[in-house]
Amino acid sequence: MSAKEEGDKGTIADEPAKKKARTDGGAESASASAAASSPAKRSGPLALTFLTWNIDVEDTDREERQRALVALIRKEQPDIVFLQEVTPLRAIQLSAPGGEHYLGDEYHVLVPQHPSGREVDPLNVTLVLKRSLNVIGGSPDTHWYRRGQIGKRGDEKLRRLCHVRVRPVDGASGDTELLLCNTHLDSGHRSNNNQFRREQLRDAGRTIIKLLDDRSSSPDLGSLIMAEDLNIRDEELSELPSGRLSDVYSLLGCPGDCGNTYVPSDNVNIQHWMRKEGIKNKLPPHRFDRVYVASRGGCQQALRPERMQLVGREKLPCGRHVSDHWGVMVRFKWGC
Repeated sequence: MSAKEEGDKGTIADEPAKKKARTDGGAESASASAAASSPAKRSGPLALTFLTWNIDVEDTDREERQRALVALIRKEQPDIVFLQEVTPLRAIQLSAPGGEHYLGDEYHVLVPQHPSGREVDPLNVTLVLKRSLNVIGGSPDTHWYRRGQIGKRGDEKLRRLCHVRVRPVDGASGDTELLLCNTHLDSGHRSNNNQFRREQLRDAGRTIIKLLDDRSSSPDLGSLIMAEDLNIRDEELSELPSGRLSDVYSLLGCPGDCGNTYVPSDNVNIQHWMRKEGIKNKLPPHRFDRVYVASRGGCQQALRPERMQLVGREKLPCGRHVSDHWGVMVRFKWGC
């Protein structure tokens, strides 16, 4: 993340070079020597790059797909990454030092924990770029949905909402905090799955708005991002809190090349899965993967999306894609 002026332009792919040239700031010191060695606080809006991606729990060609995922993250250096359908093995690969897929040197790798302390499938993993953002509290809090197609409350595989607060390392954006909310709702077309998903969507919306509005617990919180594989259909949008959450895709004028993220006609992984399951009927594309933002009332440090793009549409040498979903990358300006 870098402190760029409002008029600064470029592509999302340009960010890594800019980020590498950035020098981490620190708090101002009273001593002249400390002031000389520590840059002053940044001023003006920050360029914040965000990636969200359901990386597909399917095990086929996992190593090559994981290698491509990690290579893309290292190249683009997004400040925040939301991953879904992360298996225990893939979570270990991301967080265990020494492996080729290890990202812990560059990122805080935040894996959810069950309240009882027992092991759970990670499913939702959040990465936070160390040189850009500090994580408040050190680990994500987990809100478990009441029920779903794969279990009831307390089950290790139950859908959940993982949330954590961050702030810039260099004191930019007025020291305002950002709430990160990473979730994955039930999939499927059957009526019971639809009902579970509606309940989960309603629960997620209420939960994150309550967190955003809680000034006593987090007085410095200014904005939030909620994202990933919501699996929702347009007719279910009424379950979200009216007037509080803004869809980034809509805010940017519905860019034509950034719509559907689940495209059976183009995605080899989906086609293989359909053959495996004996599905012969043509499946329609969907915009399952969405990014929502909201700001606390009266907050001046709002998130402003500038552009977005879909990633992972290239085939790998193995003939598959990284995932059965395209990833969604968004460039924000944060602060005033």
